[in-house]
Amino acid sequence: MKVTELRQESAPLATEAVAEVNVAQQYSGHADHITRLRLTYTEQTTNAGPSSLIYKAFGPQWYSTSAQTELALYREYLSQLPNSPAPLFYGGLNDADNQILYFLQEDLSDQYDLLSPPIADATLSKLVDTLAELYAYSWQQKLLDTQALLTPMTTVTRMAQALPANGVAHNLAAATNAAEAFIQQHQARLSAQEIEVIQLLIERWASKFTQRLAEDDAITLLHGDFHALGTIFVAKDANTIPQFKIIDWAD
Repeated sequence: MKVTELRQESAPLATEAVAEVNVAQQYSGHADHITRLRLTYTEQTTNAGPSSLIYKAFGPQWYSTSAQTELALYREYLSQLPNSPAPLFYGGLNDADNQILYFLQEDLSDQYDLLSPPIADATLSKLVDTLAELYAYSWQQKLLDTQALLTPMTTVTRMAQALPANGVAHNLAAATNAAEAFIQQHQARLSAQEIEVIQLLIERWASKFTQRLAEDDAITLLHGDFHALGTIFVAKDANTIPQFKIIDWAD
């Protein structure tokens, strides 16, 4: 796959000036394969673009769900947010024949560090402000009402998605399977009260989802996998805007 084959999107690259692309590191994520690319440009070109990029490939298992959700968010929404906390999006390529989705994104490593515990109270406060701004800007945005964002996840997610009834049922099935497997695996370490709480969660899962979304009210954009274990990056320079960058928007 060539860099020049990816569609130029919210952060265009001067692809005609790219002289060479080399693989620096490769990583395997939960739902994708990730590669750091090093770019060199023609000598005639100055400030042509970034020296490195992140190249992600979602395989067939995630092609119809997580991959399409993330692509839709980047193309239709995240790039429009003021001081967007998402990495810059350089392009996506949808290979329907092979059920693979490719992304080309900003490499955060030059300007940002991975946020990890312990986290100072002041940093947590700023992080809450970042989330509040995201939720407020996204409140009742019609752009969120797209088919790609209504596709049921194949795993248990950490958010109450604005899904139609069949999507809630699909999500309930995934939650039930996960809860039953958890109980079976850890039964010796769980008290009767803890097991009861887990079972109560399953009983009320669908009704709570459906009740909240019945009037299609108070819908906003949530990052469904938000944690300081590899998702959040903080700027090395306190004057950098935005102060935080958040990856993995598939949930």
